[in-house]
Parts: sequence; structure tokens; C-alpha cells
Amino acid sequence: MNKQEKMTLIEDSVEKGYVLYTRSDSSLTVQKVYVCEDYRGQGLASKLMEQFVSFAKKENKKIIPECEYAKKYSLEHPQLTDYFIN
Repeated sequence: MNKQEKMTLIEDSVEKGYVLYTRSDSSLTVQKVYVCEDYRGQGLASKLMEQFVSFAKKENKKIIPECEYAKKYSLEHPQLTDYFIN
């Protein structure tokens, strides 16, 4: 089984959210997108996914959106279809 990894969103030295994912040779599987309660409603989950897509591009990997938020994000951003495996 692949080891779970974490991409963290830190602003003003405060962790505000994260993406939990696993990697394979050709893809990154998003298991959870989480924003700390105090920072919800500020578009940070979307910001996390934007950063994650950039990361996947640099790694030359496709994204498998396993959690509900990542699935929703992939559908709401059709311009990114090439980067997701739905």
C-alpha cells in the first residue's frame, strides 16, 4: 500500500488546511481536502486544490479525486480535465 503524504497550506505561520494523498508511478490520489474550522468559507480548499494541481503538473502525474471535494473541484474546473482521472 502506498504511504499517505500531506500537502499543507500555511499562511502567516499558521497551518490552515491540508490535502492528504498517495502517489503511484503515474498518479496522485487525493484522499482528503481539509480546512481548519476557523478558516472555512474563505476559498482555502480551492486554493489548496490549485496548489495541488500545480504540484501534480510538476510531478508529471494525473490526479485521481477520491474525496468528494476533489471530485467537485475537478468537475467545476473543466479547463483542468487533462490533469484529472475521473
